[in-house]
Amino acid sequence: MPTSRTILAEGNWTFRPAFRAELRAVLTARVEVYRVPGMNRLIAEVLSAAAEAGAGRSAYQAYINRVMGETGRILERGIVRGDVRPDTDVRAAATMVAAPLVFRLVAEQELPDSHLVESVVELVGRAVGVQH
Repeated sequence: MPTSRTILAEGNWTFRPAFRAELRAVLTARVEVYRVPGMNRLIAEVLSAAAEAGAGRSAYQAYINRVMGETGRILERGIVRGDVRPDTDVRAAATMVAAPLVFRLVAEQELPDSHLVESVVELVGRAVGVQH
């Protein structure tokens, strides 16, 4: 029997895990990147450069577009599947998903971890999920 990893690797995009599973997977992947030594400084510098005109701002916008787009697509798939409420403000919810990891890393100066991922998944799931 094929696993979700095999299905995705083979390009069979008809299989989609539930919203919370997709959200957990993307946040776990982000945590791995954010835990790389020096990433906190890099993210802080990118955020600082966003306030300036020029190449820094365009690099920041590319990063934001990627992160928000990835999260937005997860939310939109959840709406189509029926596990995310159709009245969800996708942009606001995507911001709720993206902000905690960066805030933990840059503002609180702590590494995000699996406990934070689980908390964000649970909180966002309750906020936008369909109640059965």
